[in-house]
Amino acid sequence: KYMLRAGMLDKAEETCAFFTREGQPAVENLNEMQCMWFLTESARTYYSSKNWSKALQKCHEVEKHFVDIVEDQFDFHPYSMRKMTLRAYIGLLRLEDSI
Repeated sequence: KYMLRAGMLDKAEETCAFFTREGQPAVENLNEMQCMWFLTESARTYYSSKNWSKALQKCHEVEKHFVDIVEDQFDFHPYSMRKMTLRAYIGLLRLEDSI
């Protein structure tokens, strides 16, 4: 995180690669795992270096993750009723009410 804030994007990606799957680029793996802190810090780094297109791309990826989360919640409602996990379903509804 601090490497990204210091503008060391390549070094930060190399460091993150230690914690991701081998054989796949670290950035792709972090994106697939919906690692939004990396994407937002990358976007800030690109923005501060005036690389507008890359910054916008990273922001769009973060927005897509939130869209996926909302869609997953809509899929959870019929699943919960079908599998009769009423406790988990009520827990989700209470969480949504508090947000």
